[in-house]
Amino acid sequence: MNNSSPMVLVVDDHRLTAEITGMALEASGFQVVIEEDGPSALARLAADAGIRAVVSDLNMPGMDGLALLDAMRGQGSAQPFVLLTGQEETGPLSGHPGLDGVLAKDGAVEETLPPLLWRLLQGVARPAPAGAGVAQGTPGGLPGLDLEAGLQALGQDWGTLKSLLEAFREEYLTAAADLRGLRDSGAVQPCLAGLHTLKGAAGMLGATRLPSAIADLEQALRDQADGPQWDTFTASLREVLDGIAGI
Repeated sequence: MNNSSPMVLVVDDHRLTAEITGMALEASGFQVVIEEDGPSALARLAADAGIRAVVSDLNMPGMDGLALLDAMRGQGSAQPFVLLTGQEETGPLSGHPGLDGVLAKDGAVEETLPPLLWRLLQGVARPAPAGAGVAQGTPGGLPGLDLEAGLQALGQDWGTLKSLLEAFREEYLTAAADLRGLRDSGAVQPCLAGLHTLKGAAGMLGATRLPSAIADLEQALRDQADGPQWDTFTASLREVLDGIAGI
């Protein structure tokens, strides 16, 4: 990476989703540093004058993304700030003072985020793409995943996408049983938090049916009528995990 490339601070309490975001930005010519909570991000901003923009998750424990933005602006940091959220409807967030952009965590975010940051950093020369090319062995498709979108976001780097998919499978192999266990024990809010994080990671990796299955289950849990939605969620997650296992 060229040291003249603009540096972006990515803030997300979930390491896998932070790395997905960071790799997409690096493939588009940015340098990336990662912090996993708001206070650490504020400390990094105060210590590193080279940070040109901030990309933050909305839902984080303690200090959420909007609180981080407010604290940033309060300490005089004027870098462009883009918020990522698992919510499908981003409109209500867009008017928050000091916010430069808000994007839903879905299969298109890795394609829409880099151009947005380049527009916000107008006047910064964009480096030429590395041109890694499509690695041999790239599968034509995987059940439940839009591989074309994932490859495009990562500069056609199949090796990186494969590593991210394998990390996703390892992290969420028992997620259906684990989350159902939380729900059955009465821990609905932790269950919803886990589903939200899973939805974001799945969407950013190009999952096709899983994010909507999770959204339906989240709403059903809030309505206390979630029986049928568990089966749909479990089947959608299994489709993705089984597909990744075959690569």
